[in-house]
Amino acid sequence: VYLEPHDSLKLRVNTLQFDESLVYDGTSGVENNFLIENYLLNQKNSELILSYYKISPEDFQFKTDSIKTSRERKLKSLKEKHQLSEEFLKIAQKSIDFEYYDMRERYAFLMNKYNHKKARNISENFYSYRNNIDFKYKNTSNLFGYHRFLDNYLKNLSIELCQKIHPSKDCYDLNTYNNLD
Repeated sequence: VYLEPHDSLKLRVNTLQFDESLVYDGTSGVENNFLIENYLLNQKNSELILSYYKISPEDFQFKTDSIKTSRERKLKSLKEKHQLSEEFLKIAQKSIDFEYYDMRERYAFLMNKYNHKKARNISENFYSYRNNIDFKYKNTSNLFGYHRFLDNYLKNLSIELCQKIHPSKDCYDLNTYNNLD
């Protein structure tokens, strides 16, 4: 939920289809409807990722770039139609960015774990977004996509470190304390 000082916000919900039925109205209704729509699209993309990991790294990169561009166009369109605060625009952009980062991290994990041959085709450019991650922004921790991204990002970094230190070890066994050293 996004609120600014002196906002008035109404929420309608169908308890049988909770997430899909959330509709906001009021001062920050436009902002909250955008965020909930992105959340729902992120959930759909989360389910699709299991089929996307079978495509080539180049095709996946194109797919994630397209999704990100589409979301940014929606945000730009919303900005043109409504007077939105700079703070909301930052939060909305971060929401889009972290979904994008998370899709890349999950893809890399699945490829490295289940398809080593294709994983070798992942270029360093694929991870270029890692150089632009802003971990210090104060409202980042409130974003659902940030938490999912952070989990996958840290998992991938620890696997990469494990593989450098112990090349013959199965670093993908995430449920063993042996991989913590």
